[in-house]
Amino acid sequence: MKKIILILILQLFCSQIFAEEVKTRLGYSVKLPTGYTMATNENLNGLIDNYKEKKMVDFLGNNFSANFFELLQCNPSNELASQECIFSDDLHPQYNVIMLVAMKDGIKMPPNTDANNNFMCEIEHQVFIAILDIMKGDELKAMGYDFSKFNEDILQHSCYFTDTLKPKFNISHYSVHDGFLKDMLLFKYSYQLPSGNAATMVQCSLENCIQLLKEGAKITKSIN
Repeated sequence: MKKIILILILQLFCSQIFAEEVKTRLGYSVKLPTGYTMATNENLNGLIDNYKEKKMVDFLGNNFSANFFELLQCNPSNELASQECIFSDDLHPQYNVIMLVAMKDGIKMPPNTDANNNFMCEIEHQVFIAILDIMKGDELKAMGYDFSKFNEDILQHSCYFTDTLKPKFNISHYSVHDGFLKDMLLFKYSYQLPSGNAATMVQCSLENCIQLLKEGAKITKSIN
């Protein structure tokens, strides 16, 4: 038992040592756990090559390309982007991604009240339903996407104010919805930055959600 505890401590210590701090386009830096990469101009080709070596393809059966990351709104060439995308080196990028979003709208997080929670939950739910409708539109249909892989609707499974991100963020909001693709979930943490509202979104296949949600929370609490 002592040996097992020692191994766990060493693993935790090593993960802290080798966490990489990277600067985002959102006005802050974050620490990335070992095995996770934020898409940039410098490493995009390396990401694509890594997934190709692991024989991962998108759900159309095509190799991943820069166009895939652009469709995912993860284009690192856009200097004005309000979103950064973080991928696991080992998990399929179409189904597993951590997204950092900064609205830069100057708006503050509302206080933790039932009325504010109900309002935020309803707005988020309707936004995700609208995004699903857009994704199932003519543009992707022309590209040959198989809409049988998309959910028919987006259900909201959980939505409330949370203390998970304390002490980094005193007020934060958490929600869980169906993903846009079947057998996926979409988690969202909303919180306050000096520039306005911000969020961390985790899209994951069911078997990887615990891992990605844990890393997403750690990354969020490392914002500097």
